[in-house]
Amino acid sequence: MRRFPPGAGATHPNMPDDYQVHHALPQRYAGIMERVGVNIHDPSMLRGVDPAVHTKITTEWGRWHRGLGGRMPTAQEITLFSYRIDERYGSYFEW
Repeated sequence: MRRFPPGAGATHPNMPDDYQVHHALPQRYAGIMERVGVNIHDPSMLRGVDPAVHTKITTEWGRWHRGLGGRMPTAQEITLFSYRIDERYGSYFEW
């Protein structure tokens, strides 16, 4: 997992050094989101998160993806599920 640089600069002064980068929209869906004008790598789409919480988030996204039965989701479906993740884990994020 990619980590934020130590100190994370002035934009995240309270970011613990061991936090990982969490993409609000998973990288596997970058192409889908790009087609609707969303850059998942934009800093506004990144959050800092404790590695243990990041693992839980990744597990939930994987379960959701498998539940699609092999089809690729729409941008709207991806966005809606990301809201559920933010609601559940947002209090753990360093924005």
